[in-house]
Amino acid sequence: MLKSKGKAVAGSSKQPQGEKEQQKMRRLARIGDPDSEEDAPPRGPKPDWTSGSLLDQPAEWRVDLFHEQMNILKQRAEAFICEKGILEADFVPFGIMAKFKVLAK
Repeated sequence: MLKSKGKAVAGSSKQPQGEKEQQKMRRLARIGDPDSEEDAPPRGPKPDWTSGSLLDQPAEWRVDLFHEQMNILKQRAEAFICEKGILEADFVPFGIMAKFKVLAK
């Protein structure tokens, strides 16, 4: 119990919320929940996305399809391709560096 101006007050971090706050929390909890049909716009049949660009899929299903694929992975880093640092030695087999040297003369 905490004391506030001589009165005992419960020290709980969870204080009663107003009805609007509770509705907001319930609405936020439904975001990303594919089973929630409440407030969902009508959509066509769910496409089967196993390969190809996500942009080729219907816009209303993209978020759900993305999250389904991400949930399959153990680490999200597996899904992203990072850029490789390119060194001058990487261009030598193609003869590009020799051509730049000729241009520099």
